[in-house]
Amino acid sequence: KNQLIKALRMYTIAYRMRRDSLGVDHPSLAVLLNMMGSVQVKRGEYGEAMKIYELSLKGRVDENGGRGRNKDQFRNQNPLTTSVTLRDMGMILEHKGNEDKALKFYHASLRYAVKFKNSNNEQKASKNSSDNGSTGSARESENNSDEKDWLDTDNTIDEPFSLTEVRMAKSTTMGKSGNAAPDYAFDYVEEKGEMELFLEKRFDRWALSKDTAKSDSTKFYYDELYVPAAAAASSDQQAQQKPRGEGPDVDIAMTLHQIGQIHRRSHRYAAALSAYNASLRGMKEVLGTQHGNIAAILGNIGNLYMETGDYDEAFTIYQEVLGIETMHLGLSHPEVAVTLHNIATIECSRGNFSEGVSLYKQVVDMQKIRYGSEHLTVAITLSCLADAYEKLRNVKGAIKTYEEALKIRIAVLGKSHLDVGRLMHKLGRLASSRKDYAIADIYMMRALEIYAVNKLQPDHVFMREMARDNADIQAGLAFGQK
Repeated sequence: KNQLIKALRMYTIAYRMRRDSLGVDHPSLAVLLNMMGSVQVKRGEYGEAMKIYELSLKGRVDENGGRGRNKDQFRNQNPLTTSVTLRDMGMILEHKGNEDKALKFYHASLRYAVKFKNSNNEQKASKNSSDNGSTGSARESENNSDEKDWLDTDNTIDEPFSLTEVRMAKSTTMGKSGNAAPDYAFDYVEEKGEMELFLEKRFDRWALSKDTAKSDSTKFYYDELYVPAAAAASSDQQAQQKPRGEGPDVDIAMTLHQIGQIHRRSHRYAAALSAYNASLRGMKEVLGTQHGNIAAILGNIGNLYMETGDYDEAFTIYQEVLGIETMHLGLSHPEVAVTLHNIATIECSRGNFSEGVSLYKQVVDMQKIRYGSEHLTVAITLSCLADAYEKLRNVKGAIKTYEEALKIRIAVLGKSHLDVGRLMHKLGRLASSRKDYAIADIYMMRALEIYAVNKLQPDHVFMREMARDNADIQAGLAFGQK
């Protein structure tokens, strides 16, 4: 904490010195303000950070003799710094739960980063043309665009996000060569009433088919970033590639990943996959195919396929993730255990319960070594293992494993936690399947008490199951007494 405060003071001194000596419009001031904002974020002072970022973005009204900053000109002349400011503001908004507004800032950040990238590409192309003796002039820079920025007109910033903002317009075209991404003007459309989701909560396989070019309605701006044509550059361009990890590409890829996360949480799966894949292409272009960031993005793509029921595709993705993680982290790393757990869940979802059991056992062993035998993560995996045993009709194995999970949950969560009640309920049901009705009745009564403590209503799914299962147990007890 003290070091952060010290850093903030030093940045503030540097900012004032540069402002007084270089003027309020010098580009280095925005860079320093971004650093000050990041320090405030680390301190948890999100409100103060937003004020600093707004100063970086808009300047002060009393600057330049009361005329204020020429904001459009400043942003267009400093697109990469502006992109970082907008991205960091978006991260704060996402952290605070305002995801619709965060998306608008992420998209604006993306636009400025792409503007910077395209400007650099044009400068390189112009230099190469000059070196080759060409008399043609490079295309005029788009930095002087007169596009009105929504950042200074707050009429749409609080509107709900709509996928119309990122769908490709039918008139959108690439340049003749197809090698350079277009300049993305993300139009922030004001919509009235409730936003209309492009996709329902379930997965739309057609929208996610590989041949998305057949329909403009399924194309997103993200699809045009890091397209294969751009990657297949000439050998001369390949020789001039920047060192890995430098330039705006990592920032663009990270922003695309955050955009994908928000879309996925909002069940806009086609848009999420488009953003994830663009992020993946960008990261691979800069960091190669085996970097840890690649595994992280692939992992979330796998999660998306899991959520939408495409288990075969998820399985393929997770296998790729596992290969990268084991190479970089080793076989015993917690991230490897998480991926193995996900693969086990997929196997069970596909009906391969024996394979799922084998993997869950491996994960339990890894977690016990890492966390000890009474950690909650161990109990979670044990419950999954017990469920797989149950599907295999291995009732004895299921009961033993559920009992082990129950002991951990009671120790960690307490005797009245709803998860404890749920395990009691499952153990009662298994005991009933073995006709051990007296034991089943004890488990069910305890589960019912826990449900009551947690104030479950009669129409809750657990209570409806309890009524059915308890009736079977009471019938079994009555029949046994005759």
